Amino acid sequence: MLTTNPFAGKIRVRVNAIIMNGDSVLLVKLHAPTSEHPFWMPPGGGLEVGETLEDGVKREVLEETGLEVTESQLWYITEYIKEPWHAIEFYYKCEVSHFDAVLGSDPELEVQYLQGIAWFNVFDTPSEPIKPPFLINQLRQDYQLKRSTPIFISSEHE
Repeated sequence: MLTTNPFAGKIRVRVNAIIMNGDSVLLVKLHAPTSEHPFWMPPGGGLEVGETLEDGVKREVLEETGLEVTESQLWYITEYIKEPWHAIEFYYKCEVSHFDAVLGSDPELEVQYLQGIAWFNVFDTPSEPIKPPFLINQLRQDYQLKRSTPIFISSEHE
């Protein structure tokens, strides 16, 4: 696992997209420095200086999936702390113009963390790690309840 990383040792603001197609959510596979093993999570990344949260999620989705976000609504706010990383994360439920996602890249990184892209049915038991840990169970509840207000999910410490 990498310990020298441009994101280590500072608080990072991240935006992520929850893109649903029926019962499935779009996830990207990452081999990030925060974990020894690859894992799946919603597309997203760090906010740029002067960028709104909504603009950031649109940019990240386009970079990582090739999809254009047409509408977004804040659903979850989380905090991730695992020394030396600390991130405040905003998860947006996003509507997109089409569902033909392709694996993109992170233009700010020389070594790419992105390794794959796939749709996961939220009612199936995942066979591979999905982060953040609350995501799939929370989506199962919120998808059925059609929740429309954002919630704070307690901080994740590893």
